[in-house]
This record gives sequence, C-alpha cells and structure tokens, in this order.
Amino acid sequence: MNNPELDAILKKARVPQPPLEFWADLPQAVIRQSNRAPLACDFPRHSAFPRLAWGLATVFCVAIAFFIGHWRGQMGRQSFPSQDVLTNPKLLAETLAMLPGQVRAIVEDQRGLNVVLADTNNVPPSSPL
Repeated sequence: MNNPELDAILKKARVPQPPLEFWADLPQAVIRQSNRAPLACDFPRHSAFPRLAWGLATVFCVAIAFFIGHWRGQMGRQSFPSQDVLTNPKLLAETLAMLPGQVRAIVEDQRGLNVVLADTNNVPPSSPL
C-alpha cells in the first residue's frame, strides 16, 4: 500500500456517531460520577523522617565544608610571614619585569600586599627599600 491509496482509504472513513441515547444519558452519568465517593488509596503514607535525615545530612556536609575551608584559609595566611614577602627578591624581580617602568611602590598594610602603579611607564628604576 502506498501513500495515495492510504489517503483514499482515510478520506472514505467517517467519524463514528454515538447513538442518541448516549447524548441523553450523558448529563446524568457525569453527575453520578461526580457524586461518587472518592476511591480509597492503597498507597502507604511516607514518613517525613527520610526527608529530615537528608536535610540534616546536607546541612552537616555544608557546615563541615565551610569549617574546613575557613581553617585552610587561616593556615594559608599564617604560613607566610609578612616580612618574607617584601624581602623576597624573586617576587620583586617578577613584579618589576611584568610592569616595567610603572611600579612606584609595593606596600603591605592591613589589607595585604598592594602595588602602586604610575599612569605612564616613566618611573626611573631604583633599589627597593
């Protein structure tokens, strides 16, 4: 069977019409179904314990991750004394090489290490203090 034959068969087919009694009985059937008692549910009710357990476990894992990250962050700050950073010749040489003629100063204060730059690259080279 090819497409034209299938189209011809489908065009000959008609939509089935329900009998007139169906249309007469339809409103009463709908009312009967809507007034019927709801079906009893045979499904067991789930307790809230698994959700509570998963929620508490998630909170616990997030708290552990936060404390480990905070602890590691504190260790990272304490591992480098402030005097070693500014006396490190490799750090100074690399900073000056990255920004030739622009570094006015490298300052360390409460916020950390700051590089003060000039607007143009006309800062004369000098030895660090």
